[in-house]
Amino acid sequence: VNASNRRAQLVTDFTDGHAYWCGWKWEEYTKIFNNTPMVSIANNTLLVGELSFCRVLDKPFIVSEWDDPWPNEWRAESPIFMAAVGSFQEWGGVIMHTYSYSPNMELKVVGKEFSSNTIGGVSYREGVFATWNDPAKIGLFYHAALLFRRKDADPAKEVVGVEVDDMKLVSSDIPNLGLITEKHKAGIYFKGGTESICDKRIRWNEKIVEENEGKVVSDTGQLQRSWDKRIGIIDSKRK
Repeated sequence: VNASNRRAQLVTDFTDGHAYWCGWKWEEYTKIFNNTPMVSIANNTLLVGELSFCRVLDKPFIVSEWDDPWPNEWRAESPIFMAAVGSFQEWGGVIMHTYSYSPNMELKVVGKEFSSNTIGGVSYREGVFATWNDPAKIGLFYHAALLFRRKDADPAKEVVGVEVDDMKLVSSDIPNLGLITEKHKAGIYFKGGTESICDKRIRWNEKIVEENEGKVVSDTGQLQRSWDKRIGIIDSKRK
């Protein structure tokens, strides 16, 4: 999705975004998937960076699709991580795609693939996104829901707006957008738009968070992630 799509949403009452930690090609006879843990990546452009690129800061924002799907062996990290970032960013909602594509859930379970002819010629829709019985994630939904709904991670202290003036830009063009999202409240703006509500305004090609420290810490101090050590910490005030 490029910036022109984002600009088109300015006429709406709220904006939304879709993002996935996958990067795979899952077809009838081709099975390639990303088996990388998010905690090990410095700049998470695919998921949280993409979502900040979808967001303008003066409207409610809903993540209406996201997932870190099977068969990624590290996907258990994702429900808590997304809930923490969502609370920190003050997103309006975080909706996983998907619980199940069918009411026949006893037949369509995680890891059980159907023919690519089953649903619109797309094979990955069953067996990959059948979250309802995924043991790596479903048990963490309760914790993630509480964390997000109670706002256990405090909102960011500083709001950073990224000015976008080229409608062909995509999230991966913006340096460190994933890291900015883990450090500050983040979103994009178009000139003459929402820059007045930003504490800090940067051009889309500015780099304000360095990767050489091997970790990122939120401006509240409550969220930490080290890609050197491959660990993440949520230190909420709630006891």
